Amino acid sequence: MFLVRRFPQEILDLIVDAVAQNEDTTYDVDSPGEDSLRALSLACRATSGRSQKHIFSSIVVTYDTVLRLHATLLNSPHLAKYTKEFTIQEYREAFPVSTCRDPLQFIMASFHGLTRLNLWHIMSDAWDFSSCLPSTLPSLRTLQICGCTLPSHGALRRIVDSMPQGGALYLEDVSFLECPVKALSNLDSASWSFSDLDLFDYCLDEPEDVVIASMIKSVDHLDMEIKDWVDLRLFHALMHPSKGLKKLTLGVYWALNPDEIGALYDDDASWRCGLALEWVTLRALADEIEPGEAEGDGRWATRFLLAVNSEKLSTVHLRISDSFVVDSPGSLWPGFDWAAVDEVLSSKIRYPTLKHLAILSTRRWGCFSKQKELDELLWNLLPMSAERGILCAKRETGADI
Repeated sequence: MFLVRRFPQEILDLIVDAVAQNEDTTYDVDSPGEDSLRALSLACRATSGRSQKHIFSSIVVTYDTVLRLHATLLNSPHLAKYTKEFTIQEYREAFPVSTCRDPLQFIMASFHGLTRLNLWHIMSDAWDFSSCLPSTLPSLRTLQICGCTLPSHGALRRIVDSMPQGGALYLEDVSFLECPVKALSNLDSASWSFSDLDLFDYCLDEPEDVVIASMIKSVDHLDMEIKDWVDLRLFHALMHPSKGLKKLTLGVYWALNPDEIGALYDDDASWRCGLALEWVTLRALADEIEPGEAEGDGRWATRFLLAVNSEKLSTVHLRISDSFVVDSPGSLWPGFDWAAVDEVLSSKIRYPTLKHLAILSTRRWGCFSKQKELDELLWNLLPMSAERGILCAKRETGADI
């Protein structure tokens, strides 16, 4: 203790911060474990506060452990101010009526500085989780809902309404219990604005797609997957120029024959007129779908690039198949029309601001000669884009997605 007191507090704080960088600081109430940070939090007052700041910055809780967290915050309410990320998972139902207040209500009301909320695998068939949230979480910037069954669209509305405008919403594998169309019509429209909106494997039926789209006023970055006609209608609605979309990341798990693809673009052109798109990333899903469906994926991507028109477009990323063979151009993206896309993207009249056409792959190359072979293949497939000076091939990183 005497030696610790000889160090300035700033030095001790730096030591604790360095320890935190090398450890997983997520506090799992079910298995907090024994690590260096917790040892420092118990060592002395000089290291306790700084250690607790890291330990409680991110918390994971389940239905079986929520009472323990509730008790911790009751005994030490100051810890709540450190929490920036809170994850609720495998939460099945509300607590019995004998419990004066659902502990989640108390916990959520304590997190005034919460910036990220994750809801994972919450099955609320007979329980509306949104009732546990305060009316507003002023610091919340990111909301992720994954593997959840929500009782209604109204519940989703109440959850999203708790965060300020301009945040990020991620929906994956989200479904709703049956909800009458009349109830859907009572929801206000065009009130949400998102910096990022991710939609993956969500379960919607008609007219839910229209309702979800009408509840969204604007989106800066949309990342989604299309699997059926309902997804497509939602996509068209979110692509409408009135939504102000600037960045799009898209994958299509859907095999369409050429006639269907043609009708798709010829019948409805309203969604692609007057776009302000600046960045487009299209993902080839040939590695993730059945071989017979891969060509549909490539055709869809081709028609999308031929149909979209945005004078502000500056970057196009094509994430090709990781199982391609260098001497087989068709394996890069089955069904993709490289010549047609090259002609369109190389046009300075249509895309005056286009500066980057990047072909991305997560595949590692063992030697320079193979990378050179890939470069030569792409230059042969997209000669006009190469001549314009916008073409490059590179290994995909998180920044490219």
